[in-house]
Order: sequence, then structure tokens, then C-alpha cells
Amino acid sequence: MKRRIVLTLATVVSLSALAGCGGSGSAQAGGSGSADGKETIKMITWSNSGTVDALNELNKKFEEETGIAVELTEVPSTDYESLLNTRLAANDVDIFCYTTDSRAFAQPVVDWAPAEPLTWESIITGGNALDLSGYDWINNWSTGAEACKYGDGIYGIATGMTLMNGIFYNKTLFEENGWTEPKTWDEFITLCENIKAAGIAPLTVGGGDTWPVQMSANAIVDSVEEGGDEALAEGLWTGTRTYTDEKSLKVYNRELQFLSYMEEGFMGVAYSDVPARFVAGKAAMLYDGSWNAAEIEKVDPNFEYGYFALPGDTTNNFTGKYDLTFGINAKSEKTEAAAKWLEFFSNPENYTIYVNTNGFVPTMAGIQTDNKFLSILGDRVNDAQRTYECYNRVPTNVGAYGSYDPTNLKITGGEFEDVSELAAAAQKDWDDAMSSAKGQ
Repeated sequence: MKRRIVLTLATVVSLSALAGCGGSGSAQAGGSGSADGKETIKMITWSNSGTVDALNELNKKFEEETGIAVELTEVPSTDYESLLNTRLAANDVDIFCYTTDSRAFAQPVVDWAPAEPLTWESIITGGNALDLSGYDWINNWSTGAEACKYGDGIYGIATGMTLMNGIFYNKTLFEENGWTEPKTWDEFITLCENIKAAGIAPLTVGGGDTWPVQMSANAIVDSVEEGGDEALAEGLWTGTRTYTDEKSLKVYNRELQFLSYMEEGFMGVAYSDVPARFVAGKAAMLYDGSWNAAEIEKVDPNFEYGYFALPGDTTNNFTGKYDLTFGINAKSEKTEAAAKWLEFFSNPENYTIYVNTNGFVPTMAGIQTDNKFLSILGDRVNDAQRTYECYNRVPTNVGAYGSYDPTNLKITGGEFEDVSELAAAAQKDWDDAMSSAKGQ
């Protein structure tokens, strides 16, 4: 949960991994690098304007303090997995980020869903990730280290959490009309009706890129299950839950209801245009991940906005997933220098620079920031939970309907107007895939 940037916790297929990606690959060194004989370590990541800006600032500071330069290479997230595989295979990287669809080990290994080894697991078992558990600075991290445990080791640092079920809202419009943040689903629907009655589009979303609408399935599932996401995912595999049961039908109905309040033509709105449209008042609210707060502020630094979690029947907790996760290449000849960089990064003062710039929800306890977005969230993120995407497992070769994907609804240009028919098609595709898997 995007940026020159690709929620947390997918699947509707790790859709957030593509959020706001753009730009071409580039390499930047924190100093003059090996050209003047300085030791240089190589770091790779995907393009994300806030994060890359923060890393460039920190890398310069690191070189000034240690004399070690950092060569940072960034590429669009759609190209990152290829870069990672190439550089690890050539032993041409010292600090890497786990792939955009497995950062912070978003999908833990489970015993109820057979699957090929997950991307992050293959990196570890292939001997490419250094165990960080023996370093004293690892104790500076709270959830940032906890999220990266595998067996008896810790193989990464999750540098922050992104929220995927949030609604940005125009604070000025809300104050002028006496609208307040909803705490329940019914209050949210009442709010949308009141905004609509005022002649304003309640919601917008970057539907032209498809994945933001697909990502909303996570938020809707979260609002129905209210903490039961893992049980749902397991239940679909074991047969105790189905896409046609009462709660699943509630998901599909809420998706339809939610999308009915979008501005006209929302499926033609490019994701890159969403921040400007929102600031310009094209809609009172914007469904988007926390990562786009920085882009909204770039459009107008003085624009006043708020952010609330899409609520359920009784709860309104934020949900998301851990984002960019650093690891050290265990086969590198510069593991000592790479570990020195992570030690530097693990200093609360330096980490604060990082989250102040990119707006990640901190994964280190006790961090005080002056980031506008994090100030808006306050302590409401303390109870943030992983979203459905983190638990969902999809059988091999499942058909196009075997999920909660709202782009199968007619309102988005899909085939189904009746949610019951979509639910039946989803269950059929799921059953066919499960039968095929069991027959292998």
C-alpha cells in the first residue's frame, strides 16, 4: 500500500505491488564510489519517489560518516524481479529488497495450502539471504524484524507498513457540510448518500489502471471478516467456506455498493491522475493506499485532507501489509560493509529521516515523526492488521472468476450484474482448480 513509484498484505494478486510505478531505471552513488578508491556497496530497489529520495539522503549521510559509498539502482517495480534475479545470480549486489510481491514475507508458509516455495523463501533457502539475528542492532526493530523471521533466523528488515483499506477525504468539504469520519459500514453508506445529495461525487479511484479497483477487494473482505481473514482463506481451501456462502455474498454485495458511489467514468481515470483530481474536488473521497499521501501533498502542500479506514459492521481498523524489506546478499564479499549500512539505518535518528520522507507506518517502536500523513493517522495505526491479500492462497490454474475480484462486475465493465451469479462462477472456477490440484 503508488509512487514514481507498486498494497500490503495481496491477492487479489499483489496488486499494490504495481502502485504508481513509473520512470526508468537509474543508478546513483552516495559519493564518488570506486572511482577514487572508496569502498562501494551496491543496493537495488524499485522506483518509489519518497523512498528513493530518503535513501539518497541517507546514503550521502552514511558515506560522510563511514567513507563507504552506496551505489543505488532503481527500476520500475514491473522490472524489479528480473533485476533482483540477475544481480543475485551474478553476485552483483550487496543490499537488496525482497520482490514487490513478497516483501516482508507477506505470505507466511501455511500447512493447509500446498504451493511452490514462495519467492522470499526461495531466496533464503537458496543461500542468498544473510541471517541478521546475531547483530545487536536488530533489537532496535519491533515488527520490522518480527515480520522477517524464518525458522530460527531473521532474514530481512521490513522498513514500514503501508495501509490498503483507507479513504482519503477532502477535509474542507467535510467541515463545510458537517460530515464526519464514519465508524461503521452503515455510517459510511449514509455519508456517501449525503455527499451524493449535495451534488458531489462521493468517491473516485484510479480505475483506468484496473489494479486499484481490484485492490479494493481486500478492503471489502476486511470490512466483512473483521479480523477473520486467515480463517476465510483457510476455509476456502478446506471447504468450510465458499464463495457462495452468506458472508461471501456480503462481500460481493458490498463491492457493488461501494463502486456505485464512484464518480462517473471512474474506470477511465488513470491512477497517475488521481491525486490531482482529488485535490481539484472531482470527488469528496479517494480510495487509495497510504503511499499516495505524498503525491497528494505534491499537488498542493496546503491541501487539507484526512484518512479513515473503510469500516466494518463493528470495527474500523486499518489493514495493510509490510512494504519495502531489505536483505543482505549472503554471498557478497562485502557483507560487513552492508551490515554496517543496516546498522546505520537501524539508528532511530536515521530511520526517522526515512519515514518522515516516505510516510511509511514505522516498524520500529518509539519513533516520533513530523510527517503530515503520519500525524493525521496518530495512534489509530497501532492496531493495524494484515489485509486479506496476505493470507489468500490461490490454487494453480484457477479460472478468471475464482476470487473476490470486483472487475468481474458489470459496473466495472465485467460480465456479471447479479452478484449471486458471479459468486456461483467463482465457486465453480475454484472447485475446478481444486479438483485438478488433487488429481495431480
